[in-house]
Amino acid sequence: PLVSVEDIVTKHWSKYGRNYYCRYDYEGVDKSKAEAMMDKMRGDFETNTGKTVGRFKIAITDDFTYCDPVDASVAMKQGIRFL
Repeated sequence: PLVSVEDIVTKHWSKYGRNYYCRYDYEGVDKSKAEAMMDKMRGDFETNTGKTVGRFKIAITDDFTYCDPVDASVAMKQGIRFL
């Protein structure tokens, strides 16, 4: 039988809840200032964990590490997550 996108996301949401994702890529910025901003955000992980923003509570703040399932390579610091 045909499976619709609505079927897929409804099943996903019922298991994992609603997800929100934003990606920001910046070009032409001062590298040292960008690194300082990221370091500040990483330094605030403990402060942000447990914080309430609007009607949402941040359960975990971390820096995503990608582990490739094919070649087992690991890419660290792939993005800051507020879960």
